[in-house]
Amino acid sequence: GPRYKALLEDIFKNKTLAEDFSLYIHRPTATDPTFAPEGMDSFYVLAPVPNLTANID
Repeated sequence: GPRYKALLEDIFKNKTLAEDFSLYIHRPTATDPTFAPEGMDSFYVLAPVPNLTANID
């Protein structure tokens, strides 16, 4: 979305997790059904998060 770059800056530069964080969801079986058994789907979810040294509780 339009705020994606700013969200990444919040996470990795400012070391904060915004209220309106993003998830990237991909469904490869939409274009290539060989990614899952017949009749099934596969999904990939990426959640950008700060590293553990950011002192976020």
